[in-house]
Amino acid sequence: MNTESKQSVKQQSKTESERGAILVIVPLLMISLLGFIGLVLDIGYAYVQKNRLQSVTDAATLSCALANAQSPGQCLDGDTEISNPGVLAAVDPYGFGLTAKVPETCPHEYASNCVKVSGTITWNTFLLSLFNIPTLTAHTDAIAGNLGPSTPCLHGLGITGNNISFSNHQTSIFRCWIASNSSASNSISIEPQSAVSTTVGVVTAGLISGNIVSPVQLLQHTPIPDAYAGKTPPTIGTCLQTDYKYKLCDTLPSGTYCGLIISPGSCLTTQLEGTYVIRQGTKPAYPGLSFEGGKKTTITGTDLTLYNYDGTIETDKQNGNLNLSAPITGDLKNILIWQRFDNMNPLVISGDKLEDGKTIQLNGVTYAPGATMTFIGGNEGTMTIKDIVANQISILSSVDVSPVNAEAASQFRPGPVLLD
Repeated sequence: MNTESKQSVKQQSKTESERGAILVIVPLLMISLLGFIGLVLDIGYAYVQKNRLQSVTDAATLSCALANAQSPGQCLDGDTEISNPGVLAAVDPYGFGLTAKVPETCPHEYASNCVKVSGTITWNTFLLSLFNIPTLTAHTDAIAGNLGPSTPCLHGLGITGNNISFSNHQTSIFRCWIASNSSASNSISIEPQSAVSTTVGVVTAGLISGNIVSPVQLLQHTPIPDAYAGKTPPTIGTCLQTDYKYKLCDTLPSGTYCGLIISPGSCLTTQLEGTYVIRQGTKPAYPGLSFEGGKKTTITGTDLTLYNYDGTIETDKQNGNLNLSAPITGDLKNILIWQRFDNMNPLVISGDKLEDGKTIQLNGVTYAPGATMTFIGGNEGTMTIKDIVANQISILSSVDVSPVNAEAASQFRPGPVLLD
C-alpha cells in the first residue's frame, strides 16, 4: 500500500471517529437542553402559580374582612371555599384551597376586625418528576382589617395639582389619615429635607412625591368627601365694633367684629368664649382678626368658633401662649376656625415669634375649604394643632397633628385594607 493510500485510510478512520463522538455528544446535549427547558418550565410555572395564589388569597382576605365589617360573623374561623362559598369561593376562579382564621391579632396598632386567610395549591412538575419530585406545593397568607375609625386630620380638598406640601423639619400625624383629593402625581409633596410620618396611613386620589413613613398608602383612591360641607355657618350680625383693639382683662363679648386686634397689654390672660364672626375693618391695620399677645400673656378660648367671613386671621405677632378650644356640643361642634368658602384670603397660622416655652394650641378643626392654609412654627415655641381641612395645605415647620376626637374620626372609614 502506497503512502497516499495509507493517509487516506487514516483520514477516513479519523472522520468516522469524530462522527461517532458527535453521535454521543449530541444526544447528551439534547438531554441537557431538554432538562434545562424542563427546569425553566418548573420554575416559571411555580412563579406563576405562587403569584396567582397570592392574588386570590389577597382578594379572599379583603372579601372576608369586608363581609365581617358589614355584618359580623359572615366569615368565621375555619371557613373554607366549601363552607363559605359566597365570601371565599366567589373571588377564587381557580378553586385553590383557602382557609380563614378569625379573629386574628392585628399587626397594626389602630387596626380592628382583622382576618387572616391562608391559601395552598399543589401541582404536578415537569422535569423535577424525573428526580423523584412529582409535585410542588405553594403556601400564601394575607391579613386585612379596618384602619378606623379614623378621619383625615390633614385633608386637602383641591382636586388638581399639589394640595398638601411639607417643607423642612418634622411633621407627625397621630391616629388619623393624611388625605388628598387631587389626582396629580404630586398631590402630596414632601421635600427631601422633611420628615413626615403618620401612625395610620395616607390616602390620595393621585400619587405622592417624596417619602412619607406610614403603614398603609392608598394611591389613586376615590376622593374623600368633605366631612364639614353640610355645616350651617354662623349668622352674620351688625358689627359690635369696627377697627377695635381689645386690651381689657374681661371676656370679649361674642358677636360680629369688623377689624379686631386682641392685645391683652397689661392683662396676663384674655378669655374668648362663644362664636365670633370676623370681617374686614375699614383701615389696613385691621384686616380681620389679629392676635398680638405679649410674651407674658395667655389668650385662651373655650367653646370657641372663629368664623372668618371676608377678612384674615393673623397670629404672626403673637409672642405668648395662644390656647383655643372648639365647642364640644352644638351645631358648631369641633369647629374652631372656619373660613367661608368664598373667602380665598390665605390663612396663615404662624408661631415664629413665640418665645421659648410658649405654645400655640388649636384644639379643634381649622376649616378653609376655598383657601390655602399655611402653618409656620418657630425655633423656640411649639405649635400643636388638630384637624386641618382646606383647599390647599402647606406646612413649613415642625408640627404635631392629631384628630379632634374619636367621634369626628369615625366619619371616614376607607374599608378593609391589606395589612401584611
